[in-house]
Order: sequence, then C-alpha cells, then structure tokens
Amino acid sequence: MLLLLGSARLPAQRPYYPDQPLPDDLALPLIPIHGLSDTVFFIGGEMATNSTSGSVGDLWKFARSLGLNAMEFRGNNPVALVDTLLMGRATRPNERLMSWIDRFSGESGWGRQVTFFPFDAYESYYWQCRFLTLSGGMIERNPIERYQGARALEQVYDKSNTTPGATVAQQAVFGHDSLQVYRWPGRGRYDSTQNGETILHLPRGDWGTKSYFIAVTGHLFANAGGGAADTDTLLAVDIWNEVPNRTTCRLAGSAIHTARRDTAYLYTSVYVRKSDLKPDTAHGSPDFDRYRSPVFPINLVRDPVTGIAGPASGDNSAHRFDIRIRWIGGEKLALRSIAVRDTLGQLMLGDDSGSVAYRRQLVKAARRLYYGTATPGPTTRPRTNIPLAYFGDEPLFSEYAGFNAIDRLLRDSTAPGGDTTRSLRPHYELNQVTLHKALISNAATVEPGFYPTSAGWAYNAVKFGFDTSFKQPPVLAMHDGGVWNVPRLGETADSVELYEKVYQRATIGQYNTGRSIYPYQYDKLTDLGYAARAASRTGRWLIPWIGEHGQVNIKWFKIGDSIQARPDMQWILEAAQLRLICNLALCYGARGVHYAWVGSDTDEVMNDAAPIDEGHTTLFGSNWGPVGFFTDRTADRVSPFTVRTGMNQTATLPSFYTGWGVRLREMQWLDTVWFPSVGREMLKLRWRDGYSIHFTVPQSYMTDPGVTISRPLPSTEIVNAVRSWKPAVGGNAVYRDPDSLTYVELGLFNRKRGADTSRHQYDTNYLFVVNRRTFERPDDTSATSDYGRKLDTLAETRTISLTLNMPHPDGDPSNYIHIREVFPDTARLALTSAPRVGLDTIVRGDRAVEITLRPGGGALLELTYRRPTSDRDDGDIRHRDHLPIPFVGNRRYAAHFHAANNP
Repeated sequence: MLLLLGSARLPAQRPYYPDQPLPDDLALPLIPIHGLSDTVFFIGGEMATNSTSGSVGDLWKFARSLGLNAMEFRGNNPVALVDTLLMGRATRPNERLMSWIDRFSGESGWGRQVTFFPFDAYESYYWQCRFLTLSGGMIERNPIERYQGARALEQVYDKSNTTPGATVAQQAVFGHDSLQVYRWPGRGRYDSTQNGETILHLPRGDWGTKSYFIAVTGHLFANAGGGAADTDTLLAVDIWNEVPNRTTCRLAGSAIHTARRDTAYLYTSVYVRKSDLKPDTAHGSPDFDRYRSPVFPINLVRDPVTGIAGPASGDNSAHRFDIRIRWIGGEKLALRSIAVRDTLGQLMLGDDSGSVAYRRQLVKAARRLYYGTATPGPTTRPRTNIPLAYFGDEPLFSEYAGFNAIDRLLRDSTAPGGDTTRSLRPHYELNQVTLHKALISNAATVEPGFYPTSAGWAYNAVKFGFDTSFKQPPVLAMHDGGVWNVPRLGETADSVELYEKVYQRATIGQYNTGRSIYPYQYDKLTDLGYAARAASRTGRWLIPWIGEHGQVNIKWFKIGDSIQARPDMQWILEAAQLRLICNLALCYGARGVHYAWVGSDTDEVMNDAAPIDEGHTTLFGSNWGPVGFFTDRTADRVSPFTVRTGMNQTATLPSFYTGWGVRLREMQWLDTVWFPSVGREMLKLRWRDGYSIHFTVPQSYMTDPGVTISRPLPSTEIVNAVRSWKPAVGGNAVYRDPDSLTYVELGLFNRKRGADTSRHQYDTNYLFVVNRRTFERPDDTSATSDYGRKLDTLAETRTISLTLNMPHPDGDPSNYIHIREVFPDTARLALTSAPRVGLDTIVRGDRAVEITLRPGGGALLELTYRRPTSDRDDGDIRHRDHLPIPFVGNRRYAAHFHAANNP
C-alpha cells in the first residue's frame, strides 16, 4: 500500500530540505478537525491525577480550574471511563475527551513501514528515504494511479533500457540529507553516516522478536511480449548485511567475531514472480496499469536455511543493511516502490485475513467509544465530546505509516462527515532519535512534542562551551540545587549567566533550517520550526506537546531493619521556564498546547519489588507534574514526605520539594489569561518564519566541520536587527547582551492584506517576540524578603530593541509605523510596583522600537502604516522615536498632553 503523506494540494515532494522561506501570502485553508472550532485555542492535558473526593466527574472541575478544555486518559478500560465522564451533565459543549479506543489501541499506531520511492517521492518531506544509486529503466507516468494530486511516477524496465540481471537500485538510505556523505561509520562525523538501520531501532521490544515483510509495488504491461511463465522470477530484492569495522557478526556455523574492515555480504533475497504482479481482473478485463503490492515475509534475525545472523540479530551489533534491486528480465514491468514493514505494520497495512480481522477489532472498539455502541444505526449521533482518539505515542520516523493507517481507518469508518473530518493524534514528545515525528501525517494535526527539560543525559562541556559538565542545569538551593546531585545555582550575576548558557544551549537550542549539529540533544527549536513549516505548508494544526513535568530519583539505605531515603537527583521546571516553552509555541504558530503530565507519579516506588540494598537508587517519578497524585496536593514543599517500596517498606524524607504550586499557578495564568487572549488572537495568523537571535551570528563553541553555525536575519525581513539588555531598574547597571548571547526568539507571520491590494500601506504585519532568558524569583519566595529582593536584582528581565526595515509604501521616508502590543502581559516586572503597560507607539520605518519583557515573557506586535489623518494621538513627546507625529502634506503634526496637576 502506498502511504500518502501530507495534503493532496501539495505537488510531488522534491529532494531537498525545507530551508526556503515561506511566501508571505501562503495561507492554505485549515484542515478541519471534527468537533473542534478553529476559533478556540486548544488546551489539553494528559491526566495522571485522581479526584480527591473519589468522584471521576470531579476531574472536570479540576480541569476547568486549570483552564483545560480537553482531557486525555489512558487506561485498560477506557470505555467505562468515558461513559462515566459523560454521564449526566458532567461535560460542557466546548470540552473534549481523548482516550484509548481499546486496550490494544495504544500500540496500533506503532506499526512500522519505510517506503523507498526511487523516482519522485518520499514518505516524509522532512525525512527522506531513497536509493542513492539508480541505473537502467525509463521514468514514465502511470495513467490511472495518482500521488499527491499528480499521476504517479514509476520506473519501467525492459530489454531496451536495462540489462537482464542488472542491479537497478542500491544504497538504501533512511532519512538521508546532504551532510551524510559516508556510507560507513567512522569515516567522518557521526551524523554524516548514511543511515542503514533506522527501521530496526526497537524501543518497544527486543531485537530478535520482530518479524518483517517486504512489499513491492508495481505492475506489468499488456502485450509485453516477454513470454515469461507465471512462476518465473522477474525481480529480486536482495538484503545485504553491512558489518562496519570493529562490530560483531555471526556467519553460518561460526562463532561471533569482530569485523576487521567494513564488510557487506548478501544475507537473503526476496523473489517477485510474474504471478505476483499479474493484473487485477476484479472489474472485468485485466487492469494492467493498476498497482499490485505483493508482500513477502522475511526473517531479519537468522536465515532459516543458512543459519547466518541477519541485521536484526543481537549477534550483529551494527544492525545495518542495504536493499539492492535486480531486474531479472523475462517481462517488461514498472516499479513504483519497495517497502519494509514489521509485524504490526503488516496488521495495519496488509490485505491478508489476519490484518483485516485486526483492523475490524479497532473499528468496533472505536464505534463503541464514539457512538456509545459498537453497532450504531443510520440515525445514531456520535458523542460530540469525543473527537479525539489515542493510539501509541513517541513514534519513530518509521512509524508514520502505522499512525497514518489507523487515522485513515478511524476517519473513514467511525467519524461522521467523511473526508472533511479528522481525529486528533496524540501529542508526542520530541526525544532522542524521534526528531520531528508526526510532522507529515495524514491527520489534520502536527504535534511534535516540545519537552525541553533535560532529565536523563549529561551535557558535554566541550561541545556546549562550558567549563564544567552538567547532568542538569543548575537549580536554586531552595529548590534542592546541590542536594539532589544537581549543580547549585549561585546567587551572583555570573552564576545566573552560566545557568542561562546551559539552559539555552543544551536544552532549548535554536531554530536551524539545516541539520542539528549535536543529534538528539540540541534540536528542540529546530524541530518546532520544522513542525511550524509543515503546518503552514499543509493547513494542519500545530499543537505542541508541553512537557511541564520533571524527574525525581531517590537513593535508599537499609540500616538494620529500617529503610531510610535521601534525595539523589531532581530537576523540575520553574514557572518562567514553563512560560518560555508556551511562548515559544506561540512564536511558531501553535493553535493549542497539550500538557503531559497533569499530575504526578504515585507515592509508591513502583519499580522496586524486592528489599532495598544500601546505596540503591530508584526512579521515583519520571512524570513529576504540576500537581500531586490527588488533585488537592498542590504544596511546593511537603515536610515530612513518606514514600514506600513495592514491598510496602516505608521511608520518610524530612523535607521534600515538589514544585507543585509554582508550576500549577503558572499553568492557571497561561490557560485562563494568556492563551484565551493572545493565543486566540494568534489563531487568525499563519506562521511563515522564525529566528533564534543569538544564532544569527556564529557561535564560537560550534566547531564541527560542515555544519551550519549561524542563521542571520535576511536584509529583506521587516526586522533586520535585534538587541537586548538588562534594564537599569532598582540600582542595577545596564548589561548589554553580546550578540551571541542575545537569547531572543522572533516569530514572523503572514501579513494581512488591506482593502487596497495594489498598495501595501493598508497591510498589517505581525511578529511575536520572546525573552528566552528564564531566571526570576520564584513566587514561593516573598518579594519583600531580603532573599526575595536579592533574587529580583538577578532576574533576567530584558529590554529588547527591534530595528525595523519597513519603508513606507508611499515612498515618503518621514511617514511612520504604528506598533501595538496585542493583549499585553501585564504582570509586574521585577523591582517594579505597578502592572506592566503594553507597547503602543509610533516610529519611522527604519528606526528601532523597544519592548521590555519578563523572563520567559512574550508579546504579539501588530505593525501598521500610518496614513494621513486629522486625528490626534496620545504619546510621550520627550522620546525622539516615540513621537506621535503623523505626516500630512508638507507638515508634521504633534500633540502633547499633560495632566493639570503635573504641568
């Protein structure tokens, strides 16, 4: 089966990365999502908390207090849970549920298929699988089969253009890009190696437990004149095992040995006979042009005949292979694609009876969830509060096919409205090798997870330009920095600057249209930008997965018959970091957010079922969210805090920082104030580009050859320079950020055309600006205390200067630009006593405008051209660039107002 990815409005995909800027007028219609209005900012949360009262219905009250309009639930009995949550009048019209459709649906979307279209297309525009070497054949267009709105391309082989027995395609590469110039590892940088193993990455199983299938798509020709018998082989698909130097392998009957050089040997072959490609006669006469897709099981662990260990065997440590295609001859044929599937992929995509039965189970379960019955009648109306189905999470690139297959299945068999409706996908985290997982899916959503916490890896000091390696960014001592095996954040300007470097470089990263220079750790914003670009190109929704949770480890000690515990490691987001994540989502055009988790792991250490040995460290909470296991647990610190092992052995920590209240209060502000105002306003806009301002100049610590080390603002952009500094407030000296440390994010959006399309002076431009720095006094520390005032003096408030490049369309350089902050963030800045006032000023189109934002703060700016008017505008005439001076004819007009009691 061919996997159709992206929108049918797109042309055939081209073999390059999406580094071209989007046209300023590109605004494809949004793909509708069943049950969701395109005027409501989506705010969802994956629930991992229980009602204090024990009533499931009370979870809706809790969700409303957080500003959520959708709740996601996972469990072994989702139907009963959904029935309970929808009983009576528990839900409101604008509230939605996300749920598993059945116990096994959590795995259904993990079906793998990687398809190699040798001639014109890719499964993912952003992750291209291809054969690097092609020979023979002739490209033609199929007269009836289509791909992305155009007739599909295929390679036709016969004796006039191909030698029988010739290898016509080889060097299969998963996710190739121009930086990958080497076939074998060890020849250059790690990430320049041509991937030959991606489909065999198995995060959800052992190497030796997966079966695989080869799917060949093509067709024969009428009156080809080849004379081949039905049993004759026309095409061979050879699997070559690749064993890089110094990796292990096992040949037939031999012990495991280590390769002394890069070695490739033929492992096994799949043979496609004429009968496999014979035309379909279901519609009468043979339909030669219609594609056939025979599927062949293949054992990639061990060849049952030769005993040779295959690329999926644990005896072969590299797990690399090449696919080579030979045209044997004997009959003219057209080849469209070669695909590799795993067992679950076959269940989701195959045509055999077992696959059909599996999918029927899914449809039956989905109908029960959507309609309340597995056998809805013609007049049965769906539950409007359940447009969202969950199936699997954290997919790899090779799992696009499974997610798309189940999406089409549920859309076509359960959701009302046919092709105009879609179900929302789950919201995945972008973690490790899953760089931008769901960007080009067949659903109406684009949901990369955005999880910039850093639990689980150690930062490399050399790569990131630090003097010290960090397991986590430094943490305030009051929030267990220095106690939990986490660096303590010193209370000096230098220590705060180091903290920002760690957090900005190693956790957030930058938007880079090229490849990330340090794989799996350094590409959060690159992936968010890729998702934004995909959403803009296709009309899909961008709903980032917001990981506001942290990770907690506890070390146990057995002393006599008692168990004691002490903290070992913890890193939890501060409020400003959560604020930053959400504002970065808006900066890249998000139409909603989805939190995971809302709630925390239980008090029981679930993964310890044996007596604890001294010094044993256990993962206490991998999903330590902004509220406890019960909805009334919101304290930032619990003293004492009791935990227990799987054998019900208890231990008490005298004081435990949970960070529940800090994040919970920030979530409430974001979801009830910020998103309903500025978020809803941004639903009217379409993202077109973004810039990480510190990355507009080279970064001195980026030393790897052949990689992008900067992405300057182009001279044609409406903003051509950005500066930032710490304002002189409360006796602080002004600190100007170096260009390479100007941690500001800039989002740019399509202009709104005015009534007079021939003159741009009626257009409106938009940009979103974010102060990426995040250090501030946490709100669990009083602002009036000595310690609180000290932290306020260190707060990373920033004044940001934006130099405009917007010459007035009428050509008069004296005309002005009106800049207005839309729904400003009015929270008080550090060391100030009054609410912040939003920006509203007038400047010339080549001058700078300044805006001051709190840590993690963002602002949506609307820019309009001033036109001649007799109206008077309030302004502050003391500031040169803030003069409210409309230019009319040959005169400038200014009006200065002052209060009677303040002349």
